[in-house]
Amino acid sequence: RAGSLWLDVDPGPRSHVDSVRIVIDGDVEPARREALIESWKLKSGEPFRQSAWDDAKQSLLADLIAVDFAAGRLQDSRAEVHPETQRVDLQVVLVAGPSYSFGELKISGLKRYSAALIERYNRSVEPGRPYSEERLLALQTALQLDPNSAAAYTAQGDLMMTYDRAGEAADAYAKALAVRASQADDTAIRVRLADAYAASGQWEPALQEYQRVAVANPDDLGLQMSLANAYRQAGRQPQALQEYQRITQIAPDYPFAYIKQGELLDETGLAAQALTAYEAAVETAPDSVDAVLTLATAYRRRGMVDEAIAMLERGLQLDPTREGAREALERLKGGGQ
Repeated sequence: RAGSLWLDVDPGPRSHVDSVRIVIDGDVEPARREALIESWKLKSGEPFRQSAWDDAKQSLLADLIAVDFAAGRLQDSRAEVHPETQRVDLQVVLVAGPSYSFGELKISGLKRYSAALIERYNRSVEPGRPYSEERLLALQTALQLDPNSAAAYTAQGDLMMTYDRAGEAADAYAKALAVRASQADDTAIRVRLADAYAASGQWEPALQEYQRVAVANPDDLGLQMSLANAYRQAGRQPQALQEYQRITQIAPDYPFAYIKQGELLDETGLAAQALTAYEAAVETAPDSVDAVLTLATAYRRRGMVDEAIAMLERGLQLDPTREGAREALERLKGGGQ
């Protein structure tokens, strides 16, 4: 046809990544250097795609500059293609540069709030602390909120939990509840508050908050399990067992309540009842890998080798990637435990 151009393109066989060499120049701690290299996305053996290659480089650089090395850069990258073998060798060189720390916080251009108020709510960017993109973003988020709003207190609590300061987080969440504009946010904030109390070992207020949200949300199995787990962590086994049993009554097809019930019974020395609970989990959810492998472990610990082997084989049929189960199966078949 006049004016038309037809092209017949043969892409050939797909190329795959062969070797990957990543060099990170600079004073990076060995553990972090190893973690960065391990985080590389485009692994050996995977199909080579330009988009995946670009994304892997950008992701690695972003991980480097997120903490300490704000001036880190990509110095060199190379993808060497071998058409005869359909293999691609990758090389990436990053330069970390100097390690940065936060300096003094300078505040200007304020109209709505005082500098003292900003400093009061700044819990992330402090002079002398190593640079962290996460801390900087946390401050930016806090400044976009009304400092006296529930959202601001909640964000402050979330940040404190990130840095394992659960007591301060609980204080922030309690303030968020006090100033909230609507009770619609109650559940989300109360769950955070309960988690913070639990993390700081304050079990009485933690249980009170878990009870409140569990009663207010009777159909939320996750919240019911949180209450039961809190009783267990607080050392109140009878109440925890009662809660797990109650969950199995209102949701008889929920295997994890049976599993937790079995674990608790095992802890209290009631091995026979525990085994019944594990078996109930599998009966309830026969396709649940977690239920099947938990029962396999219970059989193995009780010396029931044939039963354990049968459950391990069943679990691996459901999920062949469970290497721990495969190793346990090989040990049992070889006469070990």
